[in-house]
Amino acid sequence: MENKLRDNIRALKIMNPSEESTKNFLIYPFFEYMGYDMRSPSQVTYEYVCDIHEHGNRKVDFAIFCNGRLKIICEAKAMKEELANHTGQLKSYFMSSMAAVAVLTNGLEYYVYTRDQIDSYFINKLPKYIFDLRNLSMLDEEAIRVLRNGGTNVGVAPNGAAAHSAVSTGYVSVGGYKVGDYIKHVKFGDGFVSNVVNNNVSVDFVNVGLKTLTLPFDNKDIIK
Repeated sequence: MENKLRDNIRALKIMNPSEESTKNFLIYPFFEYMGYDMRSPSQVTYEYVCDIHEHGNRKVDFAIFCNGRLKIICEAKAMKEELANHTGQLKSYFMSSMAAVAVLTNGLEYYVYTRDQIDSYFINKLPKYIFDLRNLSMLDEEAIRVLRNGGTNVGVAPNGAAAHSAVSTGYVSVGGYKVGDYIKHVKFGDGFVSNVVNNNVSVDFVNVGLKTLTLPFDNKDIIK
């Protein structure tokens, strides 16, 4: 499998592969290497809707299940994409899911977040693990263990429990808003509360990134 990945990386480097090609030739083979059957409907759901708030279609590229329990969500980008431009999107998906691990990748670089990182400052946090498949011999053993185990023992949300409740418990509620709450803004679109301080509510919007809104909100602007 390592040889196959190396060959695919060499072949694609001279091209400008689409997201679909990146997934088919790099990302799916890597997760096969991690021990998952990417063709098994009991293990993998593609275009997985991870929005527990049921507002719109917040889909990640795929989700991995172990024994019927959601373990990993993965957002894939084309090989030439800069991952740093997409971390807000992945974090909002992660906070609204019940996954133990969230992965953002362009087939070469991997950003890995784990459930125990989520708190009121999560939106500003770096990935717990970062590695690059162009140097397979230098892969972080701990990161590989987390991916192969599906995030076991890293703070998995209980089955049936809303992920934002695990995030919000113990954090202040301002104006009825708590960390992890879904917000729809008429100008900024869909977002999730990442922090609440005094009358300020920080929201990570999928399309425009982090914005700070000041209470009281204009009811014409916010649909909770």
